Amino acid sequence: MQKNRPPAEWEPHRACWSAWPSHKEIWQENLESAQLEFTQLCKAIALSEKLEILIPFPEQLMIAAHALRGLKVRFHAVPFGDIRLRDIVPIFTRNLETSQLQTVRFGFNGWGGKYQPIHEDQVSKKVTDLMGVPFREFPWILEGSAIEMDGRGTALTTRQCLLNSNRNNDRVPSENEVEERLKEALNIEKVLWIEEGLLNDYADGHIDNLVRFVAPGHVVCLKTSGKSDPNEKVFKNIYEQLLNFTDVNGQKLKITQVNSPGNFENNEGHVVPASPLSFYISNKIVIVPVFETEYDDLAVSQIAQCFPSRKTIGVKASSLLFGGGAFHSITQQEPT
Repeated sequence: MQKNRPPAEWEPHRACWSAWPSHKEIWQENLESAQLEFTQLCKAIALSEKLEILIPFPEQLMIAAHALRGLKVRFHAVPFGDIRLRDIVPIFTRNLETSQLQTVRFGFNGWGGKYQPIHEDQVSKKVTDLMGVPFREFPWILEGSAIEMDGRGTALTTRQCLLNSNRNNDRVPSENEVEERLKEALNIEKVLWIEEGLLNDYADGHIDNLVRFVAPGHVVCLKTSGKSDPNEKVFKNIYEQLLNFTDVNGQKLKITQVNSPGNFENNEGHVVPASPLSFYISNKIVIVPVFETEYDDLAVSQIAQCFPSRKTIGVKASSLLFGGGAFHSITQQEPT
């Protein structure tokens, strides 16, 4: 078995990798507001760790440098299209005996062929090259937002995503096959399978919108807000599944429920998969995406209870969500 495993997100980071929102054709009228929200996210992260920011073309460098002035940030000229970096950069692992860092790279096919990658299939290699650390590479598809790990060998994911034929050349893999792959690549010892994700999730049910580890054996999940929450049945099913799960040590999970944003729609009236669980755990601060709903403050306070040694804040993320993704999907922590 591999001796390398991804540390839990609450373990110390050297830096956070992310990408500056840049493409007018993707963001359209939301570009400037997305850049403002991204800047606020970076300011919160930079209070306790360094930033490594990808810039796709030179004309955006001056804009990003001005917005992020005064922060501990390095810019890297790396082309990309979509800023959901967690799905296209490597997963960082640490050797359990020597603590040496290594990256693990996977295939990417535009979230099941919904998006034609322009540069995304090269970003993982370029980030590894920039770091200068050893790497392992696997040809099969795995997006970083599709798997949630506790750093001890337990992982959460969804059948909707990892067993989807659109990730595997129109072939549906078995659960055992996927579990063996995760064991080989990431030293995962136990996989907990959730059925499906949020309504209209472009990425087919990414777990980081649904259930997150906040400590060993402790998870947060969403619960219904309002009378017209479109994900009421999904939340109920997830909670019932979690009640029956045990971690790699055979212990029942502690479960904290967090209010969803309710029926959250974009400007065209379409339900958007907004989730406060797409938070980023920095070294000192937990940064929670909020969407200007009546449930924002409640969700932030519920998450704060899970992190007594960190400050927890809410940062607006509506424009980022409309054009890319919320905080967890657009970041990737690099462990110390």
